[in-house]
Amino acid sequence: MFEEEFIPLIVYLRDQQTLVSAQVSLAIKYLQVGKNSDRANQLLCSSLQAAQIMRLPIAKQIEAILQHFGMACGE
Repeated sequence: MFEEEFIPLIVYLRDQQTLVSAQVSLAIKYLQVGKNSDRANQLLCSSLQAAQIMRLPIAKQIEAILQHFGMACGE
């Protein structure tokens, strides 16, 4: 429900920093419950790309999460 309602609103409002945080939080929730790991990986990679472009400190945390769960972003 969160993803279906809140994330499109953030995208619409173009608040990229909030979008990055929301996507990371959602990905972590998916990983905690052991479901949707593919979607979690997509969210983390999308967030990482945006965070790197904006030079946000959260980029290092996202990289650590990806590494911790043995995930990688496509080239």
